[in-house]
This record gives sequence, C-alpha cells and structure tokens, in this order.
Amino acid sequence: GRQWLIRRLAGTFLGTVQSRAQLVEGEKSLQRLTVSADVEKKARVVVTTQALGRGDVVTAASVEEREVMLDREMPTLFGSVDDAVGLEAKVPIAAGTRLDQRDLKASEMAARGDDITVVFVSKALRVKGHAKALEAGKLHSLIAVRNNNNDQYQAELIGKRLAVVGGPLTAAEEAQLREVAE
Repeated sequence: GRQWLIRRLAGTFLGTVQSRAQLVEGEKSLQRLTVSADVEKKARVVVTTQALGRGDVVTAASVEEREVMLDREMPTLFGSVDDAVGLEAKVPIAAGTRLDQRDLKASEMAARGDDITVVFVSKALRVKGHAKALEAGKLHSLIAVRNNNNDQYQAELIGKRLAVVGGPLTAAEEAQLREVAE
C-alpha cells in the first residue's frame, strides 16, 4: 500500500526544522514535498521585573521565574532565581529581560577592612551600628566583623557594606533595610 516516508533534513530539533516527505507505493515515488515546522520547547527562565543598571546587584525582588517558549538551546540563561540573586550586572538590563549569565558577575558586598553598617534584628526591634569587615564577602555570606568595642562576631551581608545579625529576614525585610541604610 501507499505510505508517507519522512526524513529530517537538518540535524536540529528546535527552531525551523525542515523535513522531506515522500509518498511511496512499493518502490515507486508518487509525490514529494518539503515540510517546514517551527519547533519550540518550554523552559523556565529568570526574567527581570525592573531595570538593572550597570553595577546593580540582582535581588529576589528584582527578578522572577517564568515559563517561556524557546526556539533554540540557550544554556547561558538562568533557570532559578536563587542562581541569579547576589550577582552584579555588567551591563544595563531592561525590565522584562531574560537573565543571561554573560551579563552578570559575582558581586563583592564588602571588602576586608571596609567600614560596614550592621543591623541587629530581633522581631520588631532594629538596632543599627557600625563595624569593620575582617574579610571580604558576597551577598548572603557570613563574614567576621569587629565593632568599635573590639568585639568580633559574624554578620550576614545583605547589601553593599550592609550586614545583619539576628533572626532570618524575608526578601521584603531585606529590601526595606537596604532602603533605610542608604
């Protein structure tokens, strides 16, 4: 009987994929045609919710995960918010842009010897003080600091030269502390 034989012409499975279709009956070719199909795959990517300037640090509030359709493999796109938070923009990035690893770099929040603001947090209480960073650190890393009384303790970096000691904070609480500290 008659049957259609289909052979892919390109090696790719994403994007515009061309195939050759041939209607055959036994050994005899009855009809030939080329079929083009636009093939996309669903992927989870990180997208900016606000514009980021060069040097801005990605925060949980500035990005979100979205499902999008991709017409090609894009291994440099971030798939998780956690992977992007704390990185610094190397170039300006518009709101709504898919975050690409090539546009971001690790960001140092404090260098050794920096004077930093430390906020002690306990429930509704916030006490602000100053200390010297005894080591460098990136966003959400614990670093050793020394206050004016020469007491040494650990503080978590939540912004540029801004650290917190005490209970865990939500992303909104961190953002609020960053605004107050500026």
